[in-house]
Amino acid sequence: MSTRLYFDLKAVADQARHAILADRNACTPRQTRDNVAPGPALWFFRHAGRVQLSSNGVRSGFEIATSKALTVYAQPQDALTTPAVRPPDVDDSAVIALLEPNGRSPFDLLRDGLAAGRQWAMLDPQTLTLGVGRRRRRTRTATPRVPAAGSDSPSAASTP
Repeated sequence: MSTRLYFDLKAVADQARHAILADRNACTPRQTRDNVAPGPALWFFRHAGRVQLSSNGVRSGFEIATSKALTVYAQPQDALTTPAVRPPDVDDSAVIALLEPNGRSPFDLLRDGLAAGRQWAMLDPQTLTLGVGRRRRRTRTATPRVPAAGSDSPSAASTP
């Protein structure tokens, strides 16, 4: 069972870019209760049986009219992670801040991953750690076959 959720990197980077360039950012209900000013972020939540990432940038009328994608869905084969992990509900979304004042920000990580040709954004739902990379599929390889010993080879003369 997977411990990470995989999202299309280009779509996640588009959501992150939207959050940063939006005129303003929306609050989650928890941020509203705690009087926290929202910054550019991705919201992580589950809704209608799917795990999603979404920009917290407020949509403009043009974006609504052109039907821009509002969320990025986890790959279907990764919809269920370890049994102990339950992604937050849409009404109580987890916030992944995109800009870090100290150190490398998640937005830089997404941008650099696109430039390097990576294809997946990976999210650890327990720690809300975002990463990028290529996904390796493990396949079973056949054991190498040893050629049969012929009558003129040294091993043909020996018997077990």
